[in-house]
Amino acid sequence: MNGLWIMVEREFMARVTRKAYWFMTLFGLAVMVALTFMPTIMQWIQHSTQKRIAVADPNRLLAASTVPPQSDASDFTLDILPVDVARRITGSDEALTSYFHDSKVSAVVVVRGAQTADATFVIEENDTLEPSTLQQVEGWARQQVMSARVQQLGPAAQTALSRPVPVDVHARNPNSFSFEQRLQSTMLVYAMVILLFTTVIAYGAWVVQGVIEEKSNRIIEMMLIALKPWQILFGKVIGIALVALVQYALWTAGVLVARAIRGSAAAIPVEHVSPATLALFPLFFLLGYLMYATLFSIGGSLVHRAEEQQLAVTPVTLLLVVVFYASLLAVFKPDSTWATIISFIPPCMPIAMFARVALTHVPVWQLILSIAGGLVVIWLLVWAGAVVYRRFALHTSGASGWKLLLRGGHGG
Repeated sequence: MNGLWIMVEREFMARVTRKAYWFMTLFGLAVMVALTFMPTIMQWIQHSTQKRIAVADPNRLLAASTVPPQSDASDFTLDILPVDVARRITGSDEALTSYFHDSKVSAVVVVRGAQTADATFVIEENDTLEPSTLQQVEGWARQQVMSARVQQLGPAAQTALSRPVPVDVHARNPNSFSFEQRLQSTMLVYAMVILLFTTVIAYGAWVVQGVIEEKSNRIIEMMLIALKPWQILFGKVIGIALVALVQYALWTAGVLVARAIRGSAAAIPVEHVSPATLALFPLFFLLGYLMYATLFSIGGSLVHRAEEQQLAVTPVTLLLVVVFYASLLAVFKPDSTWATIISFIPPCMPIAMFARVALTHVPVWQLILSIAGGLVVIWLLVWAGAVVYRRFALHTSGASGWKLLLRGGHGG
């Protein structure tokens, strides 16, 4: 086991001491912090470019004589004009044109009609409004007219119309999930899918690159003298996993500090997610990473030069794509027979079983069997990888790629 930790330390130190690694780490941190503050920046930009819309209601048909303060997230503000100004600009097109010139408003909502029952609206645009803005203004105007009409009814009718309609949800299944728990668990599953696949693709390429470099520089020959093949393979996988962990820890800390400064809630709220699901998140993530990173390491030992790296990466990447779409079906319908079946298939297990655990109730024996199966597959991959390393790690010419396994190791 000492050889394994020697390899882990070597791989870890070789990566974290590179300037490129810290450049990418700091660049990624800056991007994530910037994205954290992006909503605030966008709100500021939006607020600084808000359009002013005036409401001309000469007969005071609307329920509100003043407009509540608009949200900073809104792209417009509403101002109800005094009665004398409203009557002046609605009675003359020249007066309206002059008002547009003097007030710099983008539009005027003209309320026409002698009484609330026959109220109509005309939106006079000075600047072209976005369809979403028009829709919001129209909705507000209709709501004000309806409120005014309700106010003209008797007290009994107003009370009847304003009385809320209670709706109770009775869960007949005591084990059913609440809406909040299901929503947050679904978000956590999607986070697992995104995090696992980005990690495997990004850092799996590092594994392949490291193996190819050692072969092309003939360093692998000395390493095989001092270390066992499985120690080289698995040590590289674990070492790069620790490198990724350092990056993720720094990025997470930076985002949490930025969100604390901004005063916002957690990116993914998990207060309604069960502790068991939260505990299983890193376990299934680790199982998925070890499984695919080991495959990448095996693929790297089957090629000779950096130019051939794609030969090692492509088959594993294609497998990832297939697993991605197959696992999404499990995320959409975690209680289906399909989800149950693929949760026991090793390549799909990390996502499919975690989706079932997070979104349904999984029997304990199925959970244990799935995890045990994943561990066995990882052990078999390490063992098979050691065999491949022993046979192909010293090959620096001839045929390369996964096809070597089909030929029984005879290149050329």
